[in-house]
Amino acid sequence: MGAGANELGLRSVFHPSDFSDASYLAFVHALKIAIASRSHFTILHAQSDETKRRWTDSPPVRGTLERWGLLEANSSRDEVQARLGVRAKKVSWAGTDPVDAILDYLERDPADLIVLAVHGDKDSKRSITRPVAEALAKRSKAITLLLPAGARGFISAEDGRSTLRRVLVPIDHTPDPHISIEAATRLGDALSEEPVCYTALHVGEPDGLPALEIPENVQDQLDYAVRQGDIANEIVAAAEEMDADLIVLTTRGEGGTCDAVTRSATCPVLVVPVDWAPVR
Repeated sequence: MGAGANELGLRSVFHPSDFSDASYLAFVHALKIAIASRSHFTILHAQSDETKRRWTDSPPVRGTLERWGLLEANSSRDEVQARLGVRAKKVSWAGTDPVDAILDYLERDPADLIVLAVHGDKDSKRSITRPVAEALAKRSKAITLLLPAGARGFISAEDGRSTLRRVLVPIDHTPDPHISIEAATRLGDALSEEPVCYTALHVGEPDGLPALEIPENVQDQLDYAVRQGDIANEIVAAAEEMDADLIVLTTRGEGGTCDAVTRSATCPVLVVPVDWAPVR
C-alpha cells in the first residue's frame, strides 16, 4: 500500500449509510481509505420515519477487517485503533431531510472525505438518492467519492484488495487542473501496490490542452487525451472506452458538468472542491 496519512492528505473519512447492498460497497471503499490514511472513520445513518433500521443491520467494521486478514478473530474495538490507527464510530442522526441531517452532523464533526453510494432519483425508500448525493457533494466542501448504482468499485468486499489501475482526470485551464491530478495521484499511491495509469483528458481543441507540472514520480504513469464534443458526454465515453476504475473531477460546486458526469458514469467518481488542500 502507498505512503499513508500524510501522502493521502486525510484525517477523517465519513460514510452516510442506508444499509443497502450498494451502500455496503461504499462502506468497504470508505473503510479501505480510512485504513490507508489512518483516519477517523464515521458511519452515519440519517434516520427518518421511512428509513429507521437497527444498528445490527449496519456494516460490521471489525468483522470486515477480520475477513480481510487485518485483525484476528474476535478482536476488540480498541484493537482497531491500536493495530490499524483507525478510530471507528457509528452514529445516527434524525431528520426528515437526509441532506440537512448529514450536513448538520458535519457542521459538528467535519470530514475530509465523504464516501457514499448513489441510488436512482425516484428511489424514495433510500436515503441517498442521486439528488441527495449531488447536494452533499456541492454543499459539504469535502472531497466526495460517489459510487453510482450498479457501478463496479475498485475495492474488493471479500478481501479489501484494490483494483485501482486506470484513472481518468478531465482537465481544463479552470479550475486549476493540478488539483484533480494531485487528488488522483495521492489516492492511487495510497491504495495501489502497482503503478496506476492516469489519463488527463481535455475536451476541446488540441491546442487548448493545459500545460501541467507533473511530479517526477508519476510522469511515466500519465498520458494525455483530447476529444471534442459535449464535455460530460465525452468524459463518460472516454471512461468507458478506457475501462476506467475512477473519474476524478474538480468542481466549484455549481453542478453542471459534474452532475451530468455523475448521473451517467458507470464507475466511481471522485469530486474534489476547487479550494481543496490536502493535510500536510
